[in-house]
Amino acid sequence: MTRMVSILRAVAVSLSGISLLTLAAQAQEIKLIVRGDDLGMTQGSLAAFEKAFNQGVLTSGAIVVPGPWFEAAAELARRNPGWCIGVHLCLVGEWRGFRWRPVLPWDQVRSMVDADGYLHTSPRELFARQPKLEEIDAELRAQINLAKKRGVNVQYIDLHYVSGCPRISSHSEQGASCSSSNRASRV
Repeated sequence: MTRMVSILRAVAVSLSGISLLTLAAQAQEIKLIVRGDDLGMTQGSLAAFEKAFNQGVLTSGAIVVPGPWFEAAAELARRNPGWCIGVHLCLVGEWRGFRWRPVLPWDQVRSMVDADGYLHTSPRELFARQPKLEEIDAELRAQINLAKKRGVNVQYIDLHYVSGCPRISSHSEQGASCSSSNRASRV
């Protein structure tokens, strides 16, 4: 552990204001992290997340900004500032009969949407259409910015259903971890 701390001191890299040194020191406190995602996807997700957080089951949860219940999820997050909340970045909406649109006007992200302006239903479908990286970047930033604009204290970011793509996954590596004070009561 001492060697790791020395290396981290030398590198002095930070993730959204939380240094890796701090994260390494806090790592000894971590017993179990239970993360939920898709908060705001359905009305039922709101009650489920609230119950799971309040009963100490969840230690973190990620909001789906393009989800139909995003506004209510953002309100729930604002009312519970002690929760560790992230943004679950979305490039696809895989549910049949339950389609999502991007946060940006769809004519600004045409390479990411189908002819009707909906997000594609799978990573395969999305990447078969060779989306423009600039549009993906703009949409992911818009999702984070909208969450912040709605008062969500964004503490980390992760990806919805599109992991393993190096071009996209690098965005999620820029997220922050939740502080130990947010974890402590739920570990």
